[in-house]
Amino acid sequence: MQNKLAEIENLKSSHFVCDRLEIREGGLRVVLVESIEQGNAFVDVLMGLSQPDSGCVKLMNQNVYEKPESLRLALLAEVGHVGGGLEGLSKCQDAFQRWIGYFGEAG
Repeated sequence: MQNKLAEIENLKSSHFVCDRLEIREGGLRVVLVESIEQGNAFVDVLMGLSQPDSGCVKLMNQNVYEKPESLRLALLAEVGHVGGGLEGLSKCQDAFQRWIGYFGEAG
């Protein structure tokens, strides 16, 4: 079975609602939005830059918002994002693997 890279559950912000989204190793998902603001807000929440009103964002089975801001920003610096999307899936996976290494395997 492929590892989960990202998982979103019951996510809500002032710009969007996302009930559930899962991205597995080697997988790809497309998120359609109605505006640039909505897309930017989604990526900011996914990458740990903007706290959602409710819900959970996990990268490599780790809750993003339970980690210090410094580690969230370090992850973003390694992964990068352009045009409202993550840059290079293999680059993301490598960065996520290093990020999870800070905390050990999740149960």
